[in-house]
Amino acid sequence: MTPKDSDVGRLKQDDIVILALGQLGGAHKKVFSEHVAARAYEFAPQIFGWELPEFREKGWPDKEKIRVALIRLRSIDGGRLVDGQYYKDTSQDGWSLTPEGVQWLLSNEDRILKGLQRPIVKIKMPKKQAEGFSKQLRRDPLFKRFKGGQLAEASRYNFTDMLNCSPDASRDLIGHKFDRLRATAELVQQRDLIDFLMACEKQFSDCL
Repeated sequence: MTPKDSDVGRLKQDDIVILALGQLGGAHKKVFSEHVAARAYEFAPQIFGWELPEFREKGWPDKEKIRVALIRLRSIDGGRLVDGQYYKDTSQDGWSLTPEGVQWLLSNEDRILKGLQRPIVKIKMPKKQAEGFSKQLRRDPLFKRFKGGQLAEASRYNFTDMLNCSPDASRDLIGHKFDRLRATAELVQQRDLIDFLMACEKQFSDCL
């Protein structure tokens, strides 16, 4: 079904772009800018197409509109719902949802899809992948300390081991890896894992 212009007009560009990123798996992996652009254009070509008629007919997404929206979503003032950067070099290019971005999208996805006249399909991780993530995190020694009420006695080494990085890794790297873990936990909606990671954020705030 093609959405009416009036329905789509009530949505912000940012709403559609963050939906595109989430639908492409941005909660648990990095997604290339061009993939986000293609999906956003698929959702709303009347918003993300080129302006001149001869180019609109070709069905090309306007990548600049998507880039600007992603940068807005990355800003602190905008709530820092996404993390990443735009580069022509694909080894550096890519975007992902922050934990706050996952929470926001889960709360707003129905509204956005309704405006786009799309079937309500929740963002989610494939079942086997979600089960593997949950099992692996619950097996981690730090999680077992948390369940035993001993997280206060854990060290930076325990924390960085869980993140699979060196204890002397940069603050940015540790923070990035932890955000990916938290965003994935928000996506799989396992309350014990979310509580555990929130406790880690408080306990190891000096690392983040």
